[in-house]
Amino acid sequence: MALIVESGELSLAQGERWWCARAGQALLWSTDLAVRMRVTQPTTTRHVLAPRAAFDDVGCRLVPGPPHVARLPGLQLLRSFLDTLAALPASSATDVEVAARNALLELMWGALRPDLPLDPRALGISRRAAVERFVDARLDDPGLGVEEVAAAHGLSTRSLARLFQESGDTFSGVLRAKRLARVREDLVTGALSLEALARRWGFVDASHLTRRFRGVYGLPPHEYRMRARATS
Repeated sequence: MALIVESGELSLAQGERWWCARAGQALLWSTDLAVRMRVTQPTTTRHVLAPRAAFDDVGCRLVPGPPHVARLPGLQLLRSFLDTLAALPASSATDVEVAARNALLELMWGALRPDLPLDPRALGISRRAAVERFVDARLDDPGLGVEEVAAAHGLSTRSLARLFQESGDTFSGVLRAKRLARVREDLVTGALSLEALARRWGFVDASHLTRRFRGVYGLPPHEYRMRARATS
């Protein structure tokens, strides 16, 4: 939880210890730990609540601890970004929403926890995990490609490619492997034809699917299906 004090003053306590934040300051704390708040004068605040897992996704690892008081100038950047978001019309574009969320989380981290520098390696691992979750949820979208995925995570296509190159992979190779794994599941549990499976999982046609599937699993799809059913 981040609480930005726009005007006035408030105090927040955990246990016997108190922290005070005045206009132009902010408090960051984990909601895992109970807090008490005291306001003795008219005060205007702004709240930002985000799950810790979301910070993990962008490589900003938060550890439960006592509240942290943030001050300018980093806080001013966060406030300006929040003002910009509030002025934008509601959007149903998932890629825009994800990019804005990631930017907000990283800015919160930089403004509120400058004492905890980002670990570039951890950032890369977390971003790749977030990208893969995004891809897993959209594997049946035939138009899914590097441009859409990069935009959804606030990355250039080159930066996205580097996320996979660091482990010797490519984005297209990982996407294809994930789709082939779904084809394999459908061969065992379903009755769709190869043509239908190719359409469902983004392959050009049944021949293209057969070549790719044989290259990974050593058997053409129809033979894989027959053997799986014979042993079930």
